[in-house]
Amino acid sequence: MTDKRIELGIDFGTSHTIAMLGSEGGPGRPLIFEGSPLLPSAVFADGSELIVGRAALQQGRRRPAALEPHPKRWIDADAMLLGGREVAVPDAIAAVLGRVRAEAKRVAGVPVSVTVTVPATWGPTRRLVITDAAERAGLGAVRLLPEPVAAAAYFLHRLGHRIGEGQTVVVYDLGAGTFDATVVERRDGGFTVLAQDGRDDLGGLDIDAAIADHLRLQHPDEAGEDGQGRHRQELQEEIRLAKESLSTYSHAAVTLPASNRESHLTRGELDDLARPLLAPTVKVTRAVIAAAGLLPAATAGVFLVGGASRMPLVATMLHQALGLAPTAIDHPELVVAEGSLAAPPDDEHAADPMPPAASGTPPVEPAPRMDYRPSPLPPPSPSRRCRSTPTAGRCLRIPGSRGPRVRQRRACPCRSSSPRCSWRCRPCRSCRCGVARSRPGSRWARCTCTAGISCSAVPT
Repeated sequence: MTDKRIELGIDFGTSHTIAMLGSEGGPGRPLIFEGSPLLPSAVFADGSELIVGRAALQQGRRRPAALEPHPKRWIDADAMLLGGREVAVPDAIAAVLGRVRAEAKRVAGVPVSVTVTVPATWGPTRRLVITDAAERAGLGAVRLLPEPVAAAAYFLHRLGHRIGEGQTVVVYDLGAGTFDATVVERRDGGFTVLAQDGRDDLGGLDIDAAIADHLRLQHPDEAGEDGQGRHRQELQEEIRLAKESLSTYSHAAVTLPASNRESHLTRGELDDLARPLLAPTVKVTRAVIAAAGLLPAATAGVFLVGGASRMPLVATMLHQALGLAPTAIDHPELVVAEGSLAAPPDDEHAADPMPPAASGTPPVEPAPRMDYRPSPLPPPSPSRRCRSTPTAGRCLRIPGSRGPRVRQRRACPCRSSSPRCSWRCRPCRSCRCGVARSRPGSRWARCTCTAGISCSAVPT
């Protein structure tokens, strides 16, 4: 491969980053990091050095405050606080991209062209953060490609699905931290986004959090302080492995790290926990198809991408709602990275305005968030009901709810993990309200209104 034109495609994800090497339009092969194509996107601050990947997760068990496992969630902030050190968000992302560049150079030499995929909903501000990070990582000028376009190119050029000129496909992308549904049309040999929508606060991590809450209800002693700190990553890894196992088998074992006991999770239990979280994704998908002026039967197919889409329940719910059997593959987390190599250069659309969302309102660039590092939350209390309420003015602390520990401004809202909780925090697009989750994907979140305009808690 070293004698050919080396191309590098990077899918920078919430939990993992995947990179593919290709040459002259040929099939790509994934870069391998410590025996896996999945490089954890985690960043750990060790003095003046930023450690990434599995080494960052290992170091984070010793010093959780210096670890950020999901730097992509800070895309709207200027900096994050890691172990008392303020780290610029482009620098944190550059550390991950730099690791990819170093491995690609070691394996195949310096790549001639680099493509980085981004969500179709991202506007110029977020895209600029990625291009800035790529330059700091030594990748130079990179091509930005919408993720659904890369996915459609993969299914067309790599799997050989027939997508004729003028035909449309639906890309259902359920990642670790976000969900996107997009309708793309094949036009002039490439793909154009017709309609898109998604959820920035919904992904596989939410399902992991629901499983963790379920296990804590069964084993209350696992919710101690030690389980919230040093053993949290171990429990998250156990849950991830159990989810993958339940894609094939009817039950899976989960080792509880705090007590070293073994619990079990069945596919039925997983479906019951995941169904209410997946229902909004199906609703968004139907709305996106309608926004494109199509009926589900008029599309060339529904393609499932993103690691969390591997759950059999995803395909089942979509099939029931749309009347179409979605197309799934064994490794959906690799689709976008390899598709970025297959997409023609015309498909980048890096400077094109985003199409209207299915809700009918154009996407709005979120306002910058305050830079603060979330601290660990106490163990959930299933019996405590949420008593937070949104206001038209500034966020208030309602008597009876425990206020979160946040640096700088006052904060409100929903700390309850009870399924009965009727409020959920979301990013507020009308003020400088930022959302940070101490345990990503948890039902309880924390919002901080830095402008004092409105509370971002909304009913679910």
